[in-house]
Amino acid sequence: MSFSNCKVVKDNCSHDEYGEQTVKRGNPGFIMSRSELVEFFLNPKRWLDGFGLPDEETEEEESTPSLDWGSLIDALISGVGAFEARFAVAPATYTNSKGGQSKWTTKSKECAEWEAEQKAAGLIVIRAPIMAKAEKAVAAIKADPDLTELLNVSRKQVLIAGTWTDKETGIKIPLRALPDLVPQKDHPVFGKWVCDFKTARNGNPAKWARVVDDESYDVQAALHFDLYLAASKEDRTTFVHVVQENIKPFHIVKPFPAVTLEFLAWGRAKYQAALRQYARCLATGEWPSYQTQPVVFGGVQLIAPDELWNYRKMAGQGSFDRGQYRAPEPEAPADDNAGLTP
Repeated sequence: MSFSNCKVVKDNCSHDEYGEQTVKRGNPGFIMSRSELVEFFLNPKRWLDGFGLPDEETEEEESTPSLDWGSLIDALISGVGAFEARFAVAPATYTNSKGGQSKWTTKSKECAEWEAEQKAAGLIVIRAPIMAKAEKAVAAIKADPDLTELLNVSRKQVLIAGTWTDKETGIKIPLRALPDLVPQKDHPVFGKWVCDFKTARNGNPAKWARVVDDESYDVQAALHFDLYLAASKEDRTTFVHVVQENIKPFHIVKPFPAVTLEFLAWGRAKYQAALRQYARCLATGEWPSYQTQPVVFGGVQLIAPDELWNYRKMAGQGSFDRGQYRAPEPEAPADDNAGLTP
């Protein structure tokens, strides 16, 4: 494993701190994370040109409702002012021109000005109905004794930093990770876990493997797990997803889903491939678009259904027969115990 200078920087790291950068993409000093690696690997040129960054005109970052909801619940369960540092709750009503109460709306000058002030202060505005829904989700979390215990014995939002050295180019790539929960290592049940909190509309374990693949949660699990082990030297064996559905009754999936050794190895192979390609791009100055399909004819690439499964599973890195599929061999993990999920 080509990690070095790994350390646990701090607990209770805010997402704003986590996202801070001192240089722009394309500079070797840019700090890579799971989300940056995934977007880079899919399309290096698009990533370099600013995909996913705040728009220069609107200063609004691309986001999805599920991401916003997950961030909201993360902040509410993290404590230590995490919610207040990121969010502002709009009142349910405002005083109208006649002195009465009306439903909050940005069509009103008063409401629009208030929300603009909050956004100017760097806060995300949460409307009262969404906040009421979030409070019910948090109540469901607090009503679950296992999850309550896990939260009580865990360090939260643990910032980890390290460096990856590419063998081919010698380029050193700064990395960071932010696991949601790291339980006390001497806890009899949770002591060997590293955890991330996830929200989903459907947390059915029969479908969760597809979600892990689609959202690159395997890449996140492997990178966070490997960096934490390299930094802490602790005997951790299991990466766990704490999954809560984001619709009523805000069900918490039990037992908690753990990522298998095979899935960790697959995620590890993908983040290592992404790091190698990133180093090549830095070294050569060449930033390709999406990986091409196997059949290139003239100035086009041919899109055929027979390659759909191969292209999806290999992230454009090659083709293989589905019946003969074997996960690529990753480099050895940072610790002899890494990924040894029972």
